[in-house]
Amino acid sequence: MAQDIGAATTVQARTDARRGEWFRNGVVSGFTATLGMTVVIAIAYGLTNLLGDVDGGQIARWFAALGDNPVTRRTADGMAVAIGLNLLIGWVFALVYARWAEPALDGPGWRKGMVFALVLWLLSLVLFLPLVGGGLFGVGLGAGPLPIFGNLVLHLVYGGILGAVYGLMAEDSLDSSEAEWAGAVGTGRGAAIGVAGGVLVGLLLGWLLAPQIVPDGGGGTIVLAGALIGGAFGFAAGSFAGMAR
Repeated sequence: MAQDIGAATTVQARTDARRGEWFRNGVVSGFTATLGMTVVIAIAYGLTNLLGDVDGGQIARWFAALGDNPVTRRTADGMAVAIGLNLLIGWVFALVYARWAEPALDGPGWRKGMVFALVLWLLSLVLFLPLVGGGLFGVGLGAGPLPIFGNLVLHLVYGGILGAVYGLMAEDSLDSSEAEWAGAVGTGRGAAIGVAGGVLVGLLLGWLLAPQIVPDGGGGTIVLAGALIGGAFGFAAGSFAGMAR
């Protein structure tokens, strides 16, 4: 009887410890989700330029306003800062999800992430957009309902990726043996540190090199590429370094 209780206590302790890896899982899943959302933003920006026409019909004018408005112009003027803030905010919300939201929600990981993202979507409409000059629900952009629906798509992409990746990492930790778990912990921690360091180094290098590559301005793409490439290399290097320990 005592042995059974001791074994059950040991199993529970291991489970609690493995679930306690929320920070490293949150960092890695947050970077992945932010990267996915950034790709969707780039595609959406291309579509707005393709479909937008200030002299066209109502929908075409909405797309034109969505691609060229005070918020996008302000972001373009401070692209490096905007990219850095986007990554930082993505990480912060990922950690909030990992620490508090994920344990409180039911269902598969992707659904948990999307439910969490709906809260972020509402916050962006009633807090973020008014703060940056877009007005409540983005009405100040002159783009009709597009800011609402576009914001929804972006947040669902972020939440779906965040929840799915976090869920996979958590399941691997719970299902693995003690040795496998120890290796996964080292790999995950190394990846988390590598991603953070790689993004910062990539941002700095992109910011320094952008004026040389694009002398006439518009170097935000270089900064973004530097951050994403740096994060990817940091993820790989950190993972291998963690496995070697």
